[in-house]
Amino acid sequence: MTKNELTAFVDKVMIILKDEVEQGYLTEQEYDDYVNLFRRAAENIFEKHADFEREVDRMTKPMIELPSVLQKRLYAEIDSLNANKEALIADNEILLADKEALTADNEALTADNETLTAELARMRALLEQYHIPVNA
Repeated sequence: MTKNELTAFVDKVMIILKDEVEQGYLTEQEYDDYVNLFRRAAENIFEKHADFEREVDRMTKPMIELPSVLQKRLYAEIDSLNANKEALIADNEILLADKEALTADNEALTADNETLTAELARMRALLEQYHIPVNA
């Protein structure tokens, strides 16, 4: 592998990760975690190839982030997580209401079945009372 091939590969990985963040598949924290894992892997893989290790480090080293920018990003992530939590709570409430409705429907169907079974038994008894054969 040449240094140019390594650079092209790392560029592709970084582009893919950034694209995943932009599309909402990864959070900024997950992006940072993957980049850090990538850097650690490169440290181990290129332990005997310092120039390759430096190249990966240079390409993946996080830029300095001001505390205020970091705080703003973290608050935005907290807000997003809270919104997701609220949406999940609402979904759960809907599912519970659906479950209760299905339980009520099931109970009504069971009652209807019992009523029909009792009516069928009454009709059979009437038919037998008048000596009419019952086939089923």
